[in-house]
Amino acid sequence: MTAVSILKTFGLSITKSRINLLTAFLEIDSPFTITILNRKNLDFNRITLHRVLKAFVEKGILHIIPSSDNRIFYKINVPLTKPDELHEGHPHYICSNCRSTLCIETKPLLEIKLPPDYKMKSIEIVINGKSDHCA
Repeated sequence: MTAVSILKTFGLSITKSRINLLTAFLEIDSPFTITILNRKNLDFNRITLHRVLKAFVEKGILHIIPSSDNRIFYKINVPLTKPDELHEGHPHYICSNCRSTLCIETKPLLEIKLPPDYKMKSIEIVINGKSDHCA
């Protein structure tokens, strides 16, 4: 999928900022922090960057990966689901030495039963440790 087709599918207006940011996520299959994105010279200001990231997360295009040092990583959801479907959550492994982050694809780990009047929006599971090349 191209950035333009994804924006259309998810009902977002097509802007230069959204195309540039989404293209960056499509080209590199790794999580980004705000700091990394700012270094990419995407040709828009910090406020626009935060607004676009927020819209992409709310629509289910990106997901947030929290870290133990309070940095927030953003990664494109693969596969991209339909806009009205909840993207399946999955655990993330973060190396405590080099800070590399890995999405762990697995069967659901928990069965969570919420009261009838509660709806789950997301769940976050972070596994911290040292990767083989850092051990």
